[in-house]
Amino acid sequence: IITGLLVYGTYTSINTKNYGVASLTGLLGLSFYIGNINGGSKSAKRYNEQKKYQLINKLESNLNL
Repeated sequence: IITGLLVYGTYTSINTKNYGVASLTGLLGLSFYIGNINGGSKSAKRYNEQKKYQLINKLESNLNL
């Protein structure tokens, strides 16, 4: 929602020829978008590691190692 609002703010600022605000909202929107992608990537890696260790522990307990 926030990214969409920032894109809309950038779009309307460009249409009204308010380029200072457009560049500010565009930069904020881009940094927020990239941060979301980075955070999602880290979260997926943590989730996969957790699932891997759960599977390893389950296999070790089933094989009595």
